[in-house]
Amino acid sequence: AHRQSVSKCLRQGASEELGELLAAPGVPVAQRQSVCQEEQMPVALEEEQMPVAHEDSSPPLSTPEGPCAPAADIDVLRSRLVALEIRAEQEDRETANAVPCEVGVPRLGDFNLPEAFADCLGRLREAASQSNEVATRSLEELRAVREEVRAVEQGRAAAREEAEATARSLEALREELDALRADCETGDGEAETAARGLKAIREELDALKADRQAGDGEAEAAARGLEALREELAALRADRETGDGEAAKAEAAARG
Repeated sequence: AHRQSVSKCLRQGASEELGELLAAPGVPVAQRQSVCQEEQMPVALEEEQMPVAHEDSSPPLSTPEGPCAPAADIDVLRSRLVALEIRAEQEDRETANAVPCEVGVPRLGDFNLPEAFADCLGRLREAASQSNEVATRSLEELRAVREEVRAVEQGRAAAREEAEATARSLEALREELDALRADCETGDGEAETAARGLKAIREELDALKADRQAGDGEAEAAARGLEALREELAALRADRETGDGEAAKAEAAARG
């Protein structure tokens, strides 16, 4: 958090705030060196290593190149930092028993790097926890989506198998229909043949009936002829009897 504040001051050109941050109590020399090396600034020393200077006699911190002074202005920067630190101590003594400052604007004496670091760490942990919750929900949603996709794929596979089975059944039905059509065509031919045979049988029966009728006529004619012959025979017999009587009479007359 301290380094981010330093970087913010550098970007905004706030030289005074930058000096206050670097001169804050409790900031070790190693950290100051690290911050200044990262921001390409001259390193500020501890109080006992800095020369004493007054606020009015301190030159300005900013240079034409920006808030970060070149190496030639190291002494100027050190003097400015010492003056800022002295002024901060005086302001802290003057406002020790005064009304607290507005909310969200801490005084320089209230600035505590470990507490700020702990607060920043807590916020980071809270943000990480929220991020973990969001990631967990996202993973759960992703798993649910994957399950839905898997279910859809299984449904598609089942539908595909059912469609294939239906196609096979349809093909079998088509083959059976073709066979039935062939049988029908064969049956039609057999029926036609049977019809022709039945027609021939009927014609032959009609001929037999005609022959029988003709035979009945011949039989009747023969019966009639036989009856005439019987009558003629009877007449012949009568004639014979009559002739026998006449012959007997003639023979008797001849004897007598």
